[in-house]
Amino acid sequence: MNSYLNLEEAIEVTGLNEKTLQRFITAGYIQTRIEEQLVLLSISDLNKTFGLNLSEPTPNNSSELKIEVTSMELDDSEMEVPLVELQNATITSPVEEQTKNTSKNKLEDSILEKVIALQDRLIEDKESQISEQLGEIRWLRTRIEKLEDQAEKDKILLLSGNQTINRLIELNGNKRGWFGKTLTWLGNKE
Repeated sequence: MNSYLNLEEAIEVTGLNEKTLQRFITAGYIQTRIEEQLVLLSISDLNKTFGLNLSEPTPNNSSELKIEVTSMELDDSEMEVPLVELQNATITSPVEEQTKNTSKNKLEDSILEKVIALQDRLIEDKESQISEQLGEIRWLRTRIEKLEDQAEKDKILLLSGNQTINRLIELNGNKRGWFGKTLTWLGNKE
């Protein structure tokens, strides 16, 4: 079952702003659908893209979303973060609050690192598209220059051809052979 969150809930859960989420949607990393003029984002795509562990809402309680981070492996120290339950969490001591904040910060850092990596990939894709388009522009400019040169050569040949014909007509003068009559008939010389 593929469940969805609305945009505001996704912003709250991921800690990202709307523009960043829109970029991931546009890039095709997050599947969306529209219901009653609300943009809904796929929970499974959010989990996969940002390394979250959002649970699917149950059919009985579809208005509540249960968010639970079971464990997260850290790249640097290979330690596991203890189980943190974000819904109905109670803070009993400052140490627990600090632990919760540290875990939350590590989770946010992990999400931000993934966002940065994905945005870097998007930038690389855009740069490769730009370089391809620049190559096409260079090819088109070269092609236009060649066509302009060819047109100039054709123009010169056409003018010299007309001048040659006119000169032949002048040389023939009153001699009106079949060639002169044909040229006269074509309108080159009366």
